[in-house]
Amino acid sequence: VWMGRGRGWLPAASVALTLLGVRPCNADFAPPVRVSDGTGRATQANTGIDVANNAYIAIVADERITLKGIGPGFAVNVPIPVGGLGQGDPDLATNTSGHTFLSFSQLDEDAAPGEGREIYYTRNPGSGFQTPVNISRSRNDDSASRLALDFHGKPHITWVQRVQEETPEGIQEGTQVMYWHFGMAQDEPAVVVAKGDYPAIFVDSKDIVHLVYSRVTNLSTDLWYNNNAGGTFSNERRATTTPFERMTTRSQTSS
Repeated sequence: VWMGRGRGWLPAASVALTLLGVRPCNADFAPPVRVSDGTGRATQANTGIDVANNAYIAIVADERITLKGIGPGFAVNVPIPVGGLGQGDPDLATNTSGHTFLSFSQLDEDAAPGEGREIYYTRNPGSGFQTPVNISRSRNDDSASRLALDFHGKPHITWVQRVQEETPEGIQEGTQVMYWHFGMAQDEPAVVVAKGDYPAIFVDSKDIVHLVYSRVTNLSTDLWYNNNAGGTFSNERRATTTPFERMTTRSQTSS
């Protein structure tokens, strides 16, 4: 139900409960607890929940990732073997077997001048996080990794790669959406999905990967949807339409 501009949509379940004279119960949040080190230098965070409902929180501070486990009566630092520079964009998830997966971006210590960040992936099968693996291997600037698990508990990761494009106006920078999944050969390159930025990912019960990403077209930014039903990401369509009216000479003069 549309509640009016600035108020958004009222969920149908709430409407049904109201009509039945039933008021939904709202559980209050506990007081917040600081999980970073208190230096004020934390810039990013993400969280995942394991099978015992304990939380993993990935924190980025001073371009370094630390991982903390939080549960009833405990809060501990979780060792993670990462040592690169410029770390960020952590995302994590835990499957029903208790394996936790983590993706993030970092600048390799041996990167040459002008080379950007890479996307890394690691997992904890229960005995500690393993040495992270570079899954982008592009030497371009890769960032904004997002991770989702399929119904078998295997990770699928998407991210943004900055590339240079040749246009009629000359060489310009652009971004493209990349995709990788557990089971790809070590030397198999990641899949280029389409031009886009800031992707989100979901894998359904049929192992079809669904992606949503933004793209600037004709000076307006819209969301685009794609999936790999049939084996390739060839099902792209626009999800939103942002109207854009070019300024005429008269409107420019009057303004």
